[in-house]
Amino acid sequence: MFSKIKKFLKDNDIRWILVKISKLIKINLYPKKFKFNVLHKLHTKVIFNLIFFSKIFEKKRNTFKFIKKNVEFKSSEINFLVSTQSSGSNFLRGMINSYFELSNDLGNGIPFYHIGTDRWIYNSPLIFFSDLWKSVNLDRNINFEKLNDDLKLEFLNKRIIFSRHPMVNTDLFDLDQNNINPILLIRDPKDWIVSRYIYLENNSFYLSIKNHNTEINTKIIQDEFAKLNLFFSYWKQNLNNKKKYFVIDFNSLINNPRDLLKKSLEFYNFKQIKEELLDKSVEYNSYNFIKNFYGNMNMKRFEGSDKDKKINTKNKINDYVNDYLKESPIEEKYNFFLNKIK
Repeated sequence: MFSKIKKFLKDNDIRWILVKISKLIKINLYPKKFKFNVLHKLHTKVIFNLIFFSKIFEKKRNTFKFIKKNVEFKSSEINFLVSTQSSGSNFLRGMINSYFELSNDLGNGIPFYHIGTDRWIYNSPLIFFSDLWKSVNLDRNINFEKLNDDLKLEFLNKRIIFSRHPMVNTDLFDLDQNNINPILLIRDPKDWIVSRYIYLENNSFYLSIKNHNTEINTKIIQDEFAKLNLFFSYWKQNLNNKKKYFVIDFNSLINNPRDLLKKSLEFYNFKQIKEELLDKSVEYNSYNFIKNFYGNMNMKRFEGSDKDKKINTKNKINDYVNDYLKESPIEEKYNFFLNKIK
């Protein structure tokens, strides 16, 4: 009897459970028409809560299982991608997601831009975040639990853990493990700070503390360079403990995306890389394709792409940036990583 009840609850959603119970007890638990007047409002609200929580609990259960499986999956090598903001990680992650999606017939590889959340959505993203906060993603679009066993294994073996550590703490993995193989994205500090300044200059916090007697907001530059210095310092030390790593400079990625996508996939042990899918993955994530496909570039990701704005911002902050870097080891650390490029 218990097994029959269990199967009944498993095979039916809350709507059909209530409908079938209604037929048995001759009382309409699930009405044919919902009403929101005083007499029926409570009934409608109860049914709404039952539907809502049954759906959210299923999503919660699947999300927790997905995170647990990704963290606990044992492999001889763990693929990592590490980057600060504004260093090309969106572009590289997008190309990798498109390639995985296309190579496994899980979608067309074209990223969908969600205007409400300013997020880029792929049918089957291969990227898994290294911190619990970002991993609890209620909009996760790879329905991992619905993949067949071969595809699940393919995903887990090839998954790429994305981290901004130490700017954002990696709390799901131990970065000191010697089987962690990172690709590290870097960018010229002078070029990088222009993008970061454009991104943050209208931020409400920085606007509230800006000294209106000066043309530039020096607090943005100080804060961002402090984060970059922390990032460089950590990875300069951490790379020494890694058996395998790959460093990519932002300018090289922008100028040779196909070549560096292929090298990245090879570094991550992708086999039998398909040349035509490389071409599509690069094209679908390119500036020109996105512009033509969506008809505009009103996305936060491309805020720093306006050439005139970049030139004006660079000219505006250049003197302060140069003076700051004279007293900072940031450029020396950047050159350390440049020398690690193979």
